[in-house]
Amino acid sequence: MKALNLDSTLESFWFLDGLMLGLASIGFIVGLFCLFLGGWFIVIFILMVLGELILINSFFLAPRKVGIKKYKHDLVKNPTAWVNCVLLSDLHAGSRKGSNWFTDIASKVKDLNPHLVLIAGDIVVDWAKEAEQLQPLEVLKPQHGVFFVLGNHDYLDDPKKLCNTLRSFGFYDLTNTHISLRIHNSELRLSGIDDVFCGKPEYLSKPKDQVPHITLAHEPDSILNLKEDQTDLLLCGHTHAGQIRFPLIGSLHIPSLLGKKADFGYKIINGIPTIISRGLGEIRPRARWLCKPEIVLVELGI
Repeated sequence: MKALNLDSTLESFWFLDGLMLGLASIGFIVGLFCLFLGGWFIVIFILMVLGELILINSFFLAPRKVGIKKYKHDLVKNPTAWVNCVLLSDLHAGSRKGSNWFTDIASKVKDLNPHLVLIAGDIVVDWAKEAEQLQPLEVLKPQHGVFFVLGNHDYLDDPKKLCNTLRSFGFYDLTNTHISLRIHNSELRLSGIDDVFCGKPEYLSKPKDQVPHITLAHEPDSILNLKEDQTDLLLCGHTHAGQIRFPLIGSLHIPSLLGKKADFGYKIINGIPTIISRGLGEIRPRARWLCKPEIVLVELGI
């Protein structure tokens, strides 16, 4: 578990934030000038106002409007019990969202009454010390635990320190390991995969039994190295669904080798049912458009 030993913060937001502020200021000045000129320049003024509103919403309002996305998935043909599993991904502690933001997230998660909580990596933006902002999540005490794996951003500084901080909150490291849980007198097996690009992922074989099995990973690209019989469901994040989406065409770019095939939501990829979260945080730029951050609740039939 090695850091990339960066000498400085890669994900410095100040340049893009400053650029957006500069564009907003220029737009405001141009808009006032057009209003002063009158006539057809009023149309330009209206367009400038709309642009300002879109910028304000995308950078300051939309990233804080958290949605709850619910899925229901049978892990066996005739389930006898249901498990409430909450999936959190891409928290990106170290952005402009501080501890108060995560206090609100913790409250929303508790209201869902989960049996277990899974965190699918990219816990910080880059510096491991920023994980301390997640302390409000320490109040999450689901009956069967909180589990995490690391994402690519978690390797930018000190992944070992990051893991120790999360363990101090009572969370369990599921990276390249598995665990069996007994829920409602039924067995559920969890396994976790290290980050595909920065870690050392190990793809554990599924035992030849009928125990339902879910796998937690950061990138949907993990599925490229999974066989259909290795898991019953893959839970992941990483893509942020592109953060900026447009009507009809969606996002212009999805950071995955699978492209738009793995943008977000429930998918069947390589024969494996997969749920990809839009995530909670943002990177370059810190903005969202038509793409709410989300907490995912999966009702698992076992």
